[in-house]
Amino acid sequence: MYGNGGFSGSGLARRGIASATPHIAIIGDSIAVADASGSDKVNPSVPINRNSQSSGVMTWALALSGQRVTMPQATNVWSFPGKETDVILAQLPAFLAQMPQKPGAVVIEVGTNNLFRFGIAQESFAFITADWMSMATLLANQGIRTIFVPILPRDAGFSALLPPASFATMNRCNRWLNEFAARSRGMVAVATRALLPMTDPAAPSDRIIPKANLMVDGTHPGPVGGYLVGSAIAEILTTWYPPIDTLPASNFRNAAGYVDANCLTNAMMTGAAGGVNAPVTGAAPTSWNVGATLPAGVTCVTSVVTGADGIRRTQFVLSGSYTVTGAPAEGAGFFARMWQQLGTADAALIAAGDTLEALCDFEVDAGHSNFLSPRLQFRTRAAIENNALYPQIGFLPLGQAIKGVMRTAPHTYAAAPGNSETGLFIMMHVPSSNGTYNVNATVRVGRPTIRRVM
Repeated sequence: MYGNGGFSGSGLARRGIASATPHIAIIGDSIAVADASGSDKVNPSVPINRNSQSSGVMTWALALSGQRVTMPQATNVWSFPGKETDVILAQLPAFLAQMPQKPGAVVIEVGTNNLFRFGIAQESFAFITADWMSMATLLANQGIRTIFVPILPRDAGFSALLPPASFATMNRCNRWLNEFAARSRGMVAVATRALLPMTDPAAPSDRIIPKANLMVDGTHPGPVGGYLVGSAIAEILTTWYPPIDTLPASNFRNAAGYVDANCLTNAMMTGAAGGVNAPVTGAAPTSWNVGATLPAGVTCVTSVVTGADGIRRTQFVLSGSYTVTGAPAEGAGFFARMWQQLGTADAALIAAGDTLEALCDFEVDAGHSNFLSPRLQFRTRAAIENNALYPQIGFLPLGQAIKGVMRTAPHTYAAAPGNSETGLFIMMHVPSSNGTYNVNATVRVGRPTIRRVM
């Protein structure tokens, strides 16, 4: 624990270098959940942390910032569904104590349940803001910065629509957060930039409610809501921390004695001799395969292209129209993908106790429609998957260009994997739930890696 370990030395380490460590975490109510197993601290489970879904605000914040900060496995989210600011404040010391190292910043998302929970009026402006100030002060006294997520617009959903007085408190609290951050001398920031694109400007004058398709139930962000909040957090991270290129710069590979190298072949996407499997047409980089499970009426063409940055990537162009009937309420069963599985010799280089993670960059061109999200899947054994941007209900209808770096949770091997049990799948998802869809998406992915965690 950082409180008893590596930060007990010089004052410089405690107040200078330590406070700038690009290592963060998030605590809050149910909106803080990145849909990772074990994040609910009210009903805790074994924190295996395998699924990081596309509705999570920190999933997007990390991806859009290029993974310039890290979050520790199994400690990245402490979520207290339905709880209020006083509960989060009381849990902060324990939250910090279990961190493997001192974080440079903590993201705090809380306040919605203070306003109106299950039809019961809650605390006042003074109560909420006093707790917020106490949280930021506790962190600042240890040299840790705070990023607050403002109270998000709220519509009718799993509980009743807020009364006008609660909207008034929401508005006043969010204004206070901005003023508090301005006085904090750089120790506090607020993801306020999310509020304008999330808020319905045509709402009645006594309400602050979200635009359509941003929330899954009127309160919790869906993929677009998660993207908007995550991009506002990413903007803060890119201001506070310098960029870090986390991806490989060559095709140097893992071999006996080279434990820090990439386990994958041809990360730089050279050549075009890879396998192309119907219904996909086009070309794939050498040592990689492309294929798809797509509905009739949708085509996918792949190619190996060189971007303006000189980096070669595999490009997927999805287009076409289709209708789904008789399907479950949600679904992401249609996708195009590229993959590579480790062979016997490569798998033999992974030993019991090794901890590995996967990363890959992505670019989604502007003008996309009916596209759920890209997804990075690190298969550690036949039935175990660690995911980044796992698709959730609702596609990304923003239509704007999106780029970032996907990163899966790490996996520690209890035993050496067998042949073909470890591999990487990079997937492009379109909806498989009921509806009629006109798909248009151009997506590029590049510089993938499976590597050991240092």
